[in-house]
Amino acid sequence: MWVILQQAVDEFKILEAKRLTDDQGHRRRYGPEDSPIFLAAAELERVVEAKATTGALRIANLVGVLTNNNYLRL
Repeated sequence: MWVILQQAVDEFKILEAKRLTDDQGHRRRYGPEDSPIFLAAAELERVVEAKATTGALRIANLVGVLTNNNYLRL
């Protein structure tokens, strides 16, 4: 589930942070340099990415253990 959410965030971005960037993904230069909305969105993106990576690694580890114990054949 985290992997799907991370892919959606990568593709569509977070709306509030998207409003603070231009079409190429560069930050617009209006307003405060470190907008609280932009920082919160960036932190949320980091959390989702970390959870997605952890989930993917756990699934890969489980598949490896099941394959080694002959419970799963790929």
